[in-house]
Amino acid sequence: MSAICSSTGVTELFQLVANPSKAKRNLGWEPQVSFEELLEKMLKTDLERLQSGALDEVLAAGIAPLPRV
Repeated sequence: MSAICSSTGVTELFQLVANPSKAKRNLGWEPQVSFEELLEKMLKTDLERLQSGALDEVLAAGIAPLPRV
């Protein structure tokens, strides 16, 4: 678990780790997007937000970057 500091105090971030085997076994669920496709979509969205300035509000609110581990 990590924590970040903001103007309102420390906010905890939880690392989510998923194992889809139970959903596959019990529900017959199969992913519609590969892990690689998911990463590509997430990175594309993050880059678009950075380039458009959409993250400026977050940074202006005084939220500190995540500490490097």
